[in-house]
Parts: sequence; C-alpha cells; structure tokens
Amino acid sequence: MDKFAESVDPAEIDSSFDSYSCSWPGESTRLEESIARVGLINPPLLKRSGGNLVTVCGIRRVRAALKLSMPRIPCRIVESAGRSDADLLALNLEDNLSVRALGLFESARLVSLLEAFDGDSRSSIVERYGPAIGLRGDEYEVSRFLSLHVLSDAVKVFVASKKMAPRQAFRLALLGSDDAGRLVELAGTFALTASQTGEFAELAREILLRDGLTFEELAPDLADGLESTADARHKQRDAIMDRLRMVRFPRWQEKERAMKSCLDRINGTAGITVHAPPYLENDIFNVRLVYRSCEELAERARALETFAGTEDARKAFGLL
Repeated sequence: MDKFAESVDPAEIDSSFDSYSCSWPGESTRLEESIARVGLINPPLLKRSGGNLVTVCGIRRVRAALKLSMPRIPCRIVESAGRSDADLLALNLEDNLSVRALGLFESARLVSLLEAFDGDSRSSIVERYGPAIGLRGDEYEVSRFLSLHVLSDAVKVFVASKKMAPRQAFRLALLGSDDAGRLVELAGTFALTASQTGEFAELAREILLRDGLTFEELAPDLADGLESTADARHKQRDAIMDRLRMVRFPRWQEKERAMKSCLDRINGTAGITVHAPPYLENDIFNVRLVYRSCEELAERARALETFAGTEDARKAFGLL
C-alpha cells in the first residue's frame, strides 16, 4: 500500500536516479523559486531501492528542494513490490500528463527509456500513452526520436528557445549530434532566423550526403571572409545562406546565368524587351522552375526567331 511520509531526510534520496523521468530539462529555476516562496505543494513520489529512496515522479521537485537545502522533504512513498518498471513509468506519465503535455525532447526521452523495456511492456506504454504525445512506436519513428534524444543540451536549448521550429529539429538531428552542434553554433554566430536555420539543416544534410563531407569541412568555406561581429552578422546571414544554396544547386545557378545572358542578347534585338523571370520560387525546401515565366520567355524567343532568325534567339530557345 502506498503511504505518505511526513518528511524525508534529503540524504536518503538518490537524486541522480531519473530512470522514470521524462522531464527535460532536468532542473527548473522557476520551480526552485516557487518552492522557496511557498514550499513544496505537490510532494514527489519515491520508492525504496536498497537503503535509499529513488524518485518515481518529481525529480525536478526533489532537485530544487536539495538546492534550497531543505532539512526535510515532504514525499509520498510508493510500495514497489509487485510493480514493474513499466508500472512505475506509467505513474510518472500519469503525474505529468495530468497537468501538461510532454515537450518534443521529453517524448524523445520517453522513447529512449522504453528501449530498455521488453516488447510487451513497451507496447503497453505506447498503446496507452502514445496518442497523448503523438507516438505510434513504429521503427522509423523510434529512430527519429532516438536521434533527437542524443542531441547535446546546447542544441536542445537552441530549439526550445524557438530559434528553430521544433519539428525541424528532426532534420537537424539527421546530421548527427556533433554536426548539429556545429550548425547551431554557426546559426547563432550569424543570427540566422528560425526558417533559415531549418533550411540550412536540410540543405547541409543533402550536401554532406552527396559530397561525402563533414559539416566541419563544409562550414569554413561558407563562413570564409564573412564578419561575425554583432553589427555585421545580421547583414551577413543572407550571404551565408546564398553560399549554401550555391553549393547545393550549382547547376541551377549556371543555367540562371546562361538564361540572363540570352535575355541580354534578346533585349538588344529588334526592340523587344523581356524581363528576367523570377527563376526560383521562394520556397525554402523545394526549388523548381517557375514555368509560367519560362513559357513567357519561350514565347518571346520563338517570336524573335521567326522575326529575325538570329543565332542568339535559337540559343535562347534551346535553353528553354
């Protein structure tokens, strides 16, 4: 039977044990300030393990109380006899999900905890709590969450501070923990926006896979000669994105230059003026021709070829 303890000696609690906790980050300054003001309103749930007590629910409350040097900590003691680790993890999830939704990195932490469970226990947790956190538990999804879990705290803080859209963090994680850390450092240096950071992660991964590079090899070329001082970095962030796009789409850039060259020739012939088309759509993840503009250019090129029969017009028509 579970019971309440009036208080527990902090020396009895193993505060390093967090095998049932999904909380990220593992400590909370706001919680510490709240406990300092009004005390510990919601007692943590502990279980006995050998000669110590370990936390089932409320690891952040325990750590906050310890930081405040509370002489005794009010806790609830749960009898662990007959309860599996999956049962105790379920208690932790009930405690958290009753008051808030899990964050992205907390869901990733949960997936990492479930990896230590047997198949039946893992399936029961996913079936019961998966819908509440958007977790299906298939192999692909598990691998994505695990790649998030191993990211450094610096990268997690970067995403959590809304410097990158949370779901784009999966793209960042595909780079691996080390390269993700380097990308985040570069994004901070050049004050990239959230959307630019997401695009950077997507394009960088394609380049690394295509060219067999590491981010450590790619980044110096992108940043070479660009200033990173506080005054200059906002001006330079577009420059570093342009360099990245140039590396990712070299053929598009070459064709764009050739098309503009032909436009210059066309515009100097027979008084016909054709404005350069918006060659690429402003879509950060999909790059494709703007067909309507190209059709307009093709129509002008055909008219010019019929009218003048020039070699320049045939070249322009061939490009289209």
